[in-house]
This record gives sequence, structure tokens and C-alpha cells, in this order.
Amino acid sequence: MLSAFRYSKVAKNIIRVNSFMGITNEYFYLVLGTHRAALIDTGYGIGDLRKFVSAVTDRPCIVLNTHGHPDHVGGNCLFDEVHLHPDDQGLLELYSAKEVESMVENLLCEKKIWFDHHERLTTDTVMPEIIPLHDGEIFDLGGVTLETIAMPGHSPGSVSFLYKEEKILFSGDNCGPQPLLAIPEQCSNASRKYSSLPLETFFKSLIRINERKAEIQQIFNCHKSGELPISCFEGVLEAVEGVLLGKYRGVPTSIFQGKVKNVFSARGLDPELVGITEESFCGDVIFAKDNLWE
Repeated sequence: MLSAFRYSKVAKNIIRVNSFMGITNEYFYLVLGTHRAALIDTGYGIGDLRKFVSAVTDRPCIVLNTHGHPDHVGGNCLFDEVHLHPDDQGLLELYSAKEVESMVENLLCEKKIWFDHHERLTTDTVMPEIIPLHDGEIFDLGGVTLETIAMPGHSPGSVSFLYKEEKILFSGDNCGPQPLLAIPEQCSNASRKYSSLPLETFFKSLIRINERKAEIQQIFNCHKSGELPISCFEGVLEAVEGVLLGKYRGVPTSIFQGKVKNVFSARGLDPELVGITEESFCGDVIFAKDNLWE
């Protein structure tokens, strides 16, 4: 099962993991303390992630979700309990294990890649106990202190985790080079058009991080490059503020391989190239013009 993962040591006690050898482009992180470990997100769920964690460390491991999207919680079902913000628990109800598996198969088929179902999770696994995660909650791993920072925007219950001793922010999808704030609502009876919260709400979340910038030296995110300079976060903040102030009208684009249209890039960057080309790390945001204000 270790063959399902590509992984590397990115700090003295942090392992960055990507399922299916990098093809599915989602990162999650195993953080090792002296008493226990923390797994930040579980990816799409390809491969036996629990066995992978056990092969790396014999310490007890807790699972912390940055948010409830399927590319971050797909492997949750292999664990007994996971921590997730209550505002994203509804997202878990939208995607069955079979639906997530179908999403992964479609993604890999688009790339003309096929894989053994032995490398996939069983779809009838009992889902874990969900422990509510709250802003300011502290996890002491033994020499490693992780602080939960609520960052609603990309999803209602999005959070980041600050590794206080090393000044590392695990940002989830909150501080990528081009955060998505225009994700359509998937629940048919929802009152909102978007599952992402208004851009104004996200701006307030970014301001919270900016006020603590002295506590952050590195940002580990969950897609594309996996690591961002602080200047990229500053660029995202400037882009979001610029949209709200009318400085950036936005350039039409699409996301999710063209499936979602009528969205805009503040700086006109191609989402398919962001995180790949050097100039794309200037910091951008994808937004919808009817999802700006609270």
C-alpha cells in the first residue's frame, strides 16, 4: 500500500504526502511530536493511509481536517475519529465513499491512468466519529503545538493550523496561490448558490492571519507547489481587497477543468498554470461577482 503514496520530509518532523504518486494533486501532512502525531487531511482516500501512518510512526495519531471537501477527507473512513469544524460537517453528507471513488476514477481516466482497486479504500467502511473542531483549539503533540485558526471562506468551516514552535502555517485551501471563492453549492435544497462564503468573509479571515504574520515563516498548503512564500499570502490579501474596493474587476475564467464558468480571476491568471509558473505566485483569487458581500 505504500506504493499508493509519494512522500517527502519537508521539515525535521513533517512529512508531506500525496496519494497515487502525485497524480491527484492533493497534499496532506503527517506531523510528528514526541508523544503523538497529527495527520492534517486525508486526501481522496486512495491507498491504505492508516497503514502508511503506522509504517512511519508507532505513536498515536489524531486526524485534523482543514475542511470538508472530498479531496481532503476521502481517507477519513480508515480512522476511528477525526476532528472537523462543525460548519463543514454537512459537506461529509454530500459525498458517499462510492461517489468519492467515482470522482477519483474520472479524474484518473481524464489523465489516461488506470489503477488496481486493491489500491483503493473499500467503500463500505464505517465512517469515523466526528469530533467538533473549534477556533483557538490547541493540540499538544509533545514538543509540537498546533493551534486551530478558523478561516471561513473557501468553505464555511475552513481552518488552518499554526505550528507555533516552528512558525509554520498549514493553510489547507485557505492560502494557496489562487484560493477558490466561487465553488457552487452541491446540496439541492440549500438556500445559497455557492458553498464558498462571500469574498468579504474570506477577506476578514485573511486579515486575522495578517495580524499574526510575525508568527509565520512558512506556509504549507494542500495543492500545486505545497509550499508558499509569505509574499504569496500578501498578494492574495491584496487581490481580495482590490476586488472588494473595485480596483480589480476580474478576468473571466473557468475552474474544475472548465466545468464551472462565470467566475473571475482578480489578476487574470490561468487556474491551470497557477502554482506551476513562477509569476503565478504573485497571489490571486477566483471569485464570483454575485458572491462578494455578506
